[in-house]
Amino acid sequence: MVNNFNKIDLFIFDMDGTLVESHLDFDKMRLELGFPKGEPILEYIEKLDSIKEKEEAFKIVNEHELKGAQVATPMPGIESLFSKINSLGKQKAILTRNSKLVTDFIISKFDWEFDSIVTRDCITAQKPEPEGLHKICNELKIPESNSCYIGDYRFDLEAATNAKMLGLFYSTKGLRGFEELADFVYKDHKELAKVLK
Repeated sequence: MVNNFNKIDLFIFDMDGTLVESHLDFDKMRLELGFPKGEPILEYIEKLDSIKEKEEAFKIVNEHELKGAQVATPMPGIESLFSKINSLGKQKAILTRNSKLVTDFIISKFDWEFDSIVTRDCITAQKPEPEGLHKICNELKIPESNSCYIGDYRFDLEAATNAKMLGLFYSTKGLRGFEELADFVYKDHKELAKVLK
């Protein structure tokens, strides 16, 4: 487990379940889409045969995400963590499988500022592929070795590993077997803020 974050200059966040609670019901989304239970939604859409099928599927996904964005609330302690990162002169970014439209809506809703934002619209390979993390590091000119990715699901931790950066597991829903993929595990954003120096 990591206990020294002095070399970290860039904190990259997942959005749903990490920055905000948007109450997205992915099982309900899969049911409406007619997708198998547990199947990664974005990857399954890419397997669909026609452009029309993909467009119709994304329409359903976008409707769910917009509803989630409208009721989204900040995760506890996130403002404290932002304040600490800002006070240390570090940079903040977002990598999310969400759309740019929904991400921009949430960011403006809470008046947050980030140095880089990468959504599913910006890249071709989604998490757990490292493309989005590499894109952010290249844009901000900060090496992966001086960056970390914070998320609440295994795709986030796998993406961090694939990008060769630290992976932080925000485990509000319990350990769920993902902790072994993480370099640091915590349950409250204030907890992480306290260990940053």
